[in-house]
Amino acid sequence: MAERRRQQLSTERTTKRPQSSRTRRKWIVRGALAGALVVVVSIAVLWLALHRIPSWYVPVYVAHDQLDAVRADTARTYNRFGNRLVRRKTFDLKFNEDQVTAWINAREHIWPESGGWLPAWIEDPVVRFRAGSMVVAARIHADHVQFVGSAALTVEIGADDILVIRLQRASAGALPIPVGLLAEPLAQLLRLEGRDLDFMPLPVADAARYFRESEPVQALTEGVRRANRFIWENGRRPYRIADLKIDEGSLTLTIEPL
Repeated sequence: MAERRRQQLSTERTTKRPQSSRTRRKWIVRGALAGALVVVVSIAVLWLALHRIPSWYVPVYVAHDQLDAVRADTARTYNRFGNRLVRRKTFDLKFNEDQVTAWINAREHIWPESGGWLPAWIEDPVVRFRAGSMVVAARIHADHVQFVGSAALTVEIGADDILVIRLQRASAGALPIPVGLLAEPLAQLLRLEGRDLDFMPLPVADAARYFRESEPVQALTEGVRRANRFIWENGRRPYRIADLKIDEGSLTLTIEPL
């Protein structure tokens, strides 16, 4: 009886070992497949997020027969600003987002020297005003990848009457971009080596000069800073921005002649 029991136990152990090995292999295969699936899904999600086009990103294409109208609008705004400045009374100047975007996209027709302001890998720039911030976006071509890059900026008048422009957040499609990854591309863009900054609009020229003289990461985190004092080139008239308000779709500047 005892001998028969020992043989039975030996048979059961021999039977269980292969079954146990098969079970382990089965779970290993399942784990590997699950891991591979997670990797594939993650890559797919990242790819879709990178190529996601925000609903608000709608480029403003200026047709050839509209170029003169956009140029005339720029001239009217320029002349209105100068005329109000001469009166030496505080006044408001309001811009809407489509107006500013049209100026940027028609820039070469308005300012012939502006052809090289943006590199070839940036296309279809768009400006959007949101409550308290300004969003600048464009279609980016980088290493055979195309996506919509955007940056949300805050603009405020700080202590000691210093105008401060800060980066609030940056995105590639729906993916957030760490500030550290932006430093070098933005520095290259704003340094604009070999270009004459005197032919650029004052805010762009000031930002370019600031980045040329500053550490890019520090400039991005602490903000682009400049004295809130400007000189209107027509008549050399000084002025400052007394107030700045960004609403949905519009930017209002309160200008104080000095």
